[in-house]
Amino acid sequence: MTREIKKLSCPALLAAFFAFGASCSSSPETGITKGIGGTSIATGGGSTPTGGSTKGAGGATTATGGSVTGGSTSRAGGTMAATGGSSKGVGGATSATGGSATSTGGNTAGTGGLGGTGGIRDAGVAGGTTSAGGTVNTGGAASTGGASSTGGSRDAAVTDGATSTGGSRDAAVADGATSTGGVAGTGGTSGAGGAGGKSGAGGAGGSQMQPFKGIAGGACKVRTAMKVSWYYNWSPSENEACAAPNGVEYVPMIWGAGTAASIQTTVAGLASKGFKYVLGFNEPDNATQSNITVASAIALLPAFNSPTIAVGTPSTQANTTGQAWFTQYMADVAANTALRADVIAIHWYGWNAGSCDAAASQLESYIKYAEGFPGNRPIWLTEWGCLNQSAPTAAGVIAFFQAALAVFAKHPRLARYAWYQWSPNCEVYNTDDTLTDLGQVYAAAPSMK
Repeated sequence: MTREIKKLSCPALLAAFFAFGASCSSSPETGITKGIGGTSIATGGGSTPTGGSTKGAGGATTATGGSVTGGSTSRAGGTMAATGGSSKGVGGATSATGGSATSTGGNTAGTGGLGGTGGIRDAGVAGGTTSAGGTVNTGGAASTGGASSTGGSRDAAVTDGATSTGGSRDAAVADGATSTGGVAGTGGTSGAGGAGGKSGAGGAGGSQMQPFKGIAGGACKVRTAMKVSWYYNWSPSENEACAAPNGVEYVPMIWGAGTAASIQTTVAGLASKGFKYVLGFNEPDNATQSNITVASAIALLPAFNSPTIAVGTPSTQANTTGQAWFTQYMADVAANTALRADVIAIHWYGWNAGSCDAAASQLESYIKYAEGFPGNRPIWLTEWGCLNQSAPTAAGVIAFFQAALAVFAKHPRLARYAWYQWSPNCEVYNTDDTLTDLGQVYAAAPSMK
């Protein structure tokens, strides 16, 4: 609907707003309209495949007083035996038998251990798989341990011995920790170290916060005070922009039917400016709004196509007429895979006494209706509020709004909402752009989700 005129006839509008110079028609370019919508769920932050840091001397061999400290450092499974605690975080447990070298009296083979396999990662990222260490030549004194097997980057240089990095560790392993070995032996040829392993694959990161709370219309001062993350004004162009960017996303709309060529041109221009979404026709089921048949809307839908812009559906009234229109539209979209409906945009208003109840139960019923369409699309509530007999008191509207937030939390597909304020007791800001009591409650609600 459009701001002041959506629910009134032209004669009534003229009578009500003559002193303000209001006309009988509402242009979608004036910003005197309403709505909001959308979500985007983004996956972000891939975990880097650094198997974590593992440090410590995986088998430094030290000759002390005739005896050789055999220096094998064994790390098996998730537990670092003798030299460290259990590994945790990305990369998981570290396992390595690399770098053990034992010299027992004379020409005794020093075994340069095999590179260990990286452990299981407890953050969803596969630990780096290490390749097997090379076979060690037979020789005399202690062999040098295998080369470091990389399962990720390392915190610090590792001294003496093979180290398999498979994850970060609770505590640093002491460099050169050794177990006592056998009898002193004569020196010989050192064994060859093992080959390095492959690095682990990166895992998927967590989702990023997305715009959630918005508003239909409103000047920059109002949007800033209400701490919204997005807004729209029933127009392709932002006509109430802030003087300086403030991070609030503007979502354009194609309010009414034009030619396919004009819509294509408009959408292409939006794409070139970096917009991510475009909303479809405003209440096409309503003779006082865009007033478009389902067949005409479906015929024009291909003109919205852009590879970089998600397309919102037309948003109808929540009454039986609007539901019939929207149900047929979604059926036609489902029947043609070339047609796009990336976001479901809906309107809902309380009307009769009790419809804006303190549990927001009737609003929740309509959200469930929108969830019933196949495709698991995000839902944007681009216009909502309490009209007619549904808002007898300002306190009642505040209670309804707070209940609605609890309903939204139970329905994760409800990705965005934008309040419509042009009705008694529903105002979130005054004529001087200061916030009402409802506006203060609205401003305190989360902006992102």
